[in-house]
Amino acid sequence: MNNKKIVLFSHDPGGAQVMSSYFHFSKKNFLHLCCNNKTEIFFKEKKIKYKKIKFNDAIKYGDIFYTSTSWNNDLEKRAIRELSKKNKKIVSFIDGWTNYKERFMLQKKYYFPDEIWTFDRYAYNKCLRVFPKYIKIKLKENYFYKFAKTKISNYQTKKNFKNKCTFFTEPLSRTYQKIYNKKPEYSEIEAFKFFLKNIKKIPDIKLINIKIHPNDKKYKYLKIIKKNHDLKIKIINHNIFKILAESYYLASCSSSVMYIGKKNNNSLICTIPKKKVLSPLPIRNMKFLRDL
Repeated sequence: MNNKKIVLFSHDPGGAQVMSSYFHFSKKNFLHLCCNNKTEIFFKEKKIKYKKIKFNDAIKYGDIFYTSTSWNNDLEKRAIRELSKKNKKIVSFIDGWTNYKERFMLQKKYYFPDEIWTFDRYAYNKCLRVFPKYIKIKLKENYFYKFAKTKISNYQTKKNFKNKCTFFTEPLSRTYQKIYNKKPEYSEIEAFKFFLKNIKKIPDIKLINIKIHPNDKKYKYLKIIKKNHDLKIKIINHNIFKILAESYYLASCSSSVMYIGKKNNNSLICTIPKKKVLSPLPIRNMKFLRDL
């Protein structure tokens, strides 16, 4: 492994967090990275030695290949398709809990890697059920949680910690439309409005921060925020480690940040507005705002 040329394909921020954490702790000497600017940030953050490489060069160059999985871009899927033709070894990182097979669909065809790595028992068991038997499913330590724990500890808890709530936006409609070609049961705007309308049910919360997902658009939320002038709301651009350290309450429909928040002992609020829609997150004891 040490002498092999390693190439990474990553267009997904969540996947890049997990992937970069793995390579940060595994201390591989040097990587070649085919990615966008949004995902490159995570490799810079962890001071990983790498060189950016273009797609066509990356396909020809490497010996072993790793990918994240994206819903809004076909970079990783195209890489798996082309590398499969060359019989190259491909490992894909699964960083969430939904739409597993759809992460590998390109132009209505499935292109699977040789191995799929999961990072918690729930994802591992689900992948065993979902994917063909010839794919090796492996359960790996989630080094992102290890990295996050260290980073969170660098921030001091402030006095108003238990009065803060951070809402994490998600581009739910775009994701669902891309994968299933139809509207979801609820939109991110419905969830956000529902959150603002009902958040007063938790009287401890005095300050509300909004963290915009890297693939989401800020303008969608601005008008709604202005209409809720009775609430103290601020859009922030802090990293998630600072947020988890300074905000006791975390709110979202299905953001993977909530899972990290669980390990950090934050109080979690699910903002799915529809009564019969379950959360895809494998988290017990999460408060549902609709039930309060």
